[in-house]
Amino acid sequence: MARDEVRLDLRILVKAEKAAGDGGGGGGGGGGGGGGIEETKPLDDVKSKISELKKEQSLLRPSVKFVCPKVPQRLRSDVKGAEDYYEPKVISLGPYHHGKPHLKEGETIKLQLAVMYIQLVACHKEQESEELIWDDIYDTVRSKVGELKACYDAESMEKFGRDEEFIVMMMLDGCALLSYILCVCLGLPHEKFSISYQDLSFIRQDVLLLENQLPYQSLLHLMVKIMDPEQRAMDLWTAMFQEFFGINED
Repeated sequence: MARDEVRLDLRILVKAEKAAGDGGGGGGGGGGGGGGIEETKPLDDVKSKISELKKEQSLLRPSVKFVCPKVPQRLRSDVKGAEDYYEPKVISLGPYHHGKPHLKEGETIKLQLAVMYIQLVACHKEQESEELIWDDIYDTVRSKVGELKACYDAESMEKFGRDEEFIVMMMLDGCALLSYILCVCLGLPHEKFSISYQDLSFIRQDVLLLENQLPYQSLLHLMVKIMDPEQRAMDLWTAMFQEFFGINED
């Protein structure tokens, strides 16, 4: 209703401007008419700019859905060390830095962490083998592959020729991240993963980087598998996340 009123007021204003211009033209000849046209031009400019803005917003609307954006180009700097704020040192999570040579060792660490998480799930689900659990997670990620890809910058998706590579990356990264959070919060030994104390510190930084994030929906199915009922699992992860991110709930 308010939008209609604004449009009505705008039409009245335009008519008033035109009337003023016509009146000026009749009373003052050519000079007066020219003054009327000049008075209405700023309003026309504003309307034109509003129309262009709406078109741009409609084109950009899909990008608003990104939940894992990249650092804008204008904020990237050629200054040495600037990449420390967005590029991981040990492990990549998600597609932006996946496959970079300096993160090769991190892929082994992620695989070890992911295996540990699957083993924890298998201990809970005694009647399911680890292989079946992997298959179940793969199928779940595959069913949401379009939704998950839409969470990232489209240009970064081009390097994944097939969905399968993206699906495997997301399931391994998700399991590894949750496993790492449990290791930190529950004080599980990291020596079995051949992770040095220095790398352990770097990984903590890596998982907090803007370009190194996983969508929450990709983790949700993994989180509820660790215990029954689902609400109990969610309560566990709420406590784990609060401790990991240093959030104190009063």
